[in-house]
Amino acid sequence: MKLRYFIFLVASAILTATPLSAQQLPEVDERMLREMCLRGECRFDVVTRVRLADGQTQEERIPQYRPAILPNSLSIMLGEELQAVADFDNNVFRRWRAPERRESSRNAVLDFKLAQTGDGSIALEVRNNGREPIKLNLFIRAPGAMAGEYTSSCPVIAGGSVFEYWSRPVAELIVGEAVLVTDAGALQCN
Repeated sequence: MKLRYFIFLVASAILTATPLSAQQLPEVDERMLREMCLRGECRFDVVTRVRLADGQTQEERIPQYRPAILPNSLSIMLGEELQAVADFDNNVFRRWRAPERRESSRNAVLDFKLAQTGDGSIALEVRNNGREPIKLNLFIRAPGAMAGEYTSSCPVIAGGSVFEYWSRPVAELIVGEAVLVTDAGALQCN
C-alpha cells in the first residue's frame, strides 16, 4: 500500500469512532480499521465528483476507505444513500448498525441521502422511521480535506424527514452519535 493512501486511511480513522462531545469528530482505532479492510469490509475505489461554483468538477479518488457503518459513526459520501439503525439503551445512544431484514418497529431506522442539487449546493435528506425525535451530530468533509468539521443540524421528527443544505463543496458526511430529544426539543436546531 502506498504511503499516501495509508496516511489517508489513518486520517480517516481519526475521523470516525469514539464519540466524546457533540462537536468532537468521532475516531476509529487504526488497528481495527486495518483489520476491517483486510476482511473486505472497507469501501474500495471510492470516487466523488463535486460541481464547483465556477462550473468545474472536482474529483476525489480514494482506493480504500472506511466502511459506511461503524458502531460509533456513519460515513455517507456525496451521491450515496445509506440506511442505519441507531441503537439506544435507556435513552442513551449505544451504537450504529445495519438494519436487519425484519427490523423491530421500536428501533430507530434512519435513511440518509447526500446529493448535489441543480444549483450546486449539497443537500442531505434524513428520514426517521422511529417513534421519537432524534438529533444527530453531523460533520462535513470538503473534497481533499483530511478531517471533517462540525456543522449545525435540526432534529429529525419521529416518522418525518429533515433537510440540511450547504452552499460549499462537501465530499462526505460523517454522523457521530444520535441523541433522543423530547417533542419540545424536536424543533430546536443548532
